[in-house]
Amino acid sequence: MQTKQERREYNQKYKKEGYGPCIYLITNKLTGEQYIGATVNLRQRMFAHWCSLRGGRHHSERFVEAFYRDGKSAFEVSVLEYLAERLLYQREAYYIITMQPAYNDTHKKSMA
Repeated sequence: MQTKQERREYNQKYKKEGYGPCIYLITNKLTGEQYIGATVNLRQRMFAHWCSLRGGRHHSERFVEAFYRDGKSAFEVSVLEYLAERLLYQREAYYIITMQPAYNDTHKKSMA
């Protein structure tokens, strides 16, 4: 478990540097629907998302449909939290369960 102070330090360090292990949020600005993910390299992960969405190969069919309907410009990416790599998937699960994002439908089934 990471203390609040450690979490604050990770957020300050990585926000300043612009990279690092993080929980990210992709929001459809037109509908408010969201996707939550975890990564150690946000730039590479977003490139993979956009490629799989363009190719119709993303694991979330609902996300693919929205991407084709609304276009890439309808989506906004933000970082919810920078944190220690060892805590990524635990915190990702927390955010998915808490926020219940529409595009994480496959994750919900595996976490239930």
